[in-house]
Amino acid sequence: MNWLQVYRKLRRMPAHEIQGRVAERLRLRRERRDYQRRQSGQSVPVDRLHEVSLLENTASLLPGTTVQQFDDFQNRWPMVYQHTAEAACTAAEQILRGEHRLLGHPVDLAEPAKIDWHRDPRSDYRWPSAFHADVPIYELPDPVDVKYVWELSRHQYLVTLMRAWRFSGEARYPQLVRQTILDWIEANPVLEGVNWTSALEVAVRAISWIWSLGLSSHWDGWKEADVQRIAGSLVDHAEYLARHFSFYSSPYNHLIGEAAGLLLIGQALAGHHQAAPWQQIARTVLVEHGPRQFYADGFTVEQGTGYHFFTLGFLVQAALADQESGGVDQRLQACLQTAFLAGRAFRQADGRWPAIGDVDSARSIPVEPDDFWSFDGLGSLAAVHYDLPEWKTTDVEPGEELYWLLGTAGLERWDALPETDGSPAAVLPDAGYAIVVDETTRDWVLLDAGP
Repeated sequence: MNWLQVYRKLRRMPAHEIQGRVAERLRLRRERRDYQRRQSGQSVPVDRLHEVSLLENTASLLPGTTVQQFDDFQNRWPMVYQHTAEAACTAAEQILRGEHRLLGHPVDLAEPAKIDWHRDPRSDYRWPSAFHADVPIYELPDPVDVKYVWELSRHQYLVTLMRAWRFSGEARYPQLVRQTILDWIEANPVLEGVNWTSALEVAVRAISWIWSLGLSSHWDGWKEADVQRIAGSLVDHAEYLARHFSFYSSPYNHLIGEAAGLLLIGQALAGHHQAAPWQQIARTVLVEHGPRQFYADGFTVEQGTGYHFFTLGFLVQAALADQESGGVDQRLQACLQTAFLAGRAFRQADGRWPAIGDVDSARSIPVEPDDFWSFDGLGSLAAVHYDLPEWKTTDVEPGEELYWLLGTAGLERWDALPETDGSPAAVLPDAGYAIVVDETTRDWVLLDAGP
């Protein structure tokens, strides 16, 4: 780009964006100096984390993890319990057998020491161990796609293992989780390599760790040194997120995911001197930018069903974590109610959603359903938390999202909700969709009428 092009581009930018991009360049310079000091062996300040009760804090974010709650779940909702237990244990055994699939590609995750976290598991291309801003992620040779190596380090499969441990007590599951996280930290120094090139990836990984720790908070295999090491890496994740919000590059699901991740880290590291400031930064971003993700009719401005629920998952998870302050939950409640109703309107008669638009492969709440294109589990959480009985129909069971995040109180409130016929018809004038359902034949028609 020549100077004339730069000048023309700057003229079109608002002043706040120019200021933000200049500040971003300055932060990048400071990060590079910090990285070079670390590379040269110079000492860096070490956070004192002895006042952080990481396991206890993460467990508090998942009310369904307590022994009493879990026993109540098993005794009072045995059918739901059995289904969720079988699904989690089946998926966990596939991981232990080395048969897990990432984006449809088979990967062996059973031995963390053999995993190259910087290598594309599909094409075998390896990214350099360099300062994150110098690592190429675009214009890569065919068939290399950075998405595969990123997906590997999102660590959402670790949550599957910990859920399975909670149901089965099989010690191999948390042992593999512990080994994986510690191996990843050792192989991915902060600011180095492909896994520090995207703030959204940093946020999703942090959320996976928080869920994994919360689910296993009373596992007797955790050592204090392990927990402190993970807490220290979560500090690195938080500091990175606070500096790398996608305000200009991707102010949509990326930005919301990054802020949600930072808020959850702040909750997990309660007692750390930066925890409250991190939460406040994240809260401000979520409250300001959360409503901007949706049209007035409630559907995502990204025009994709997958991204609609990806964004909603981050927002409702952050809202629940932030209930004591009330900042996120109260300020976004009306917006999220409208957005969940709009999302419900797209549910087809077979219980699946149409694959409209682009999609992220993951779930923002790391509970993987049997069918990616079913969002009933997240909907059951919304039904209870935002009083939306439209989500409760005869063919919908409460999802794990509801149980883990609200505990048995959530299941009780689900049982108390009246069953409805769902949304037989809907018109979303801003997003540009009309949906009609024939209740007799169960035919379902979606009209894309938008600009």
